[in-house]
Amino acid sequence: MSGKKRRSASEWRGIVSEYEQSGLSLKEFSRERGLSEWSVRQWRKRSAGGIGEFVEVTLPSSGAAPYSVLLRNGRELRLGSTFSEKRVEQLVEVLERC
Repeated sequence: MSGKKRRSASEWRGIVSEYEQSGLSLKEFSRERGLSEWSVRQWRKRSAGGIGEFVEVTLPSSGAAPYSVLLRNGRELRLGSTFSEKRVEQLVEVLERC
């Protein structure tokens, strides 16, 4: 995993709200807060209902039980502990587009 700080869905909801109330352009807001314009734009789309509600997935620490993701439709997706963190992130991205 890279050295970048990973923000939770809750943190992104706050950032999107701040941006919408700031009166700043996306470029200005992102620059002032050290965020990528792309990330703010994507999270704004998600919060606007284009993709649906925020979904937060907590990744287990090493040696923990396998991944378990509860989907919006009530189904549970279980992945073996051999899935890499990167693969789980990719899978979540795909599921959020559905």
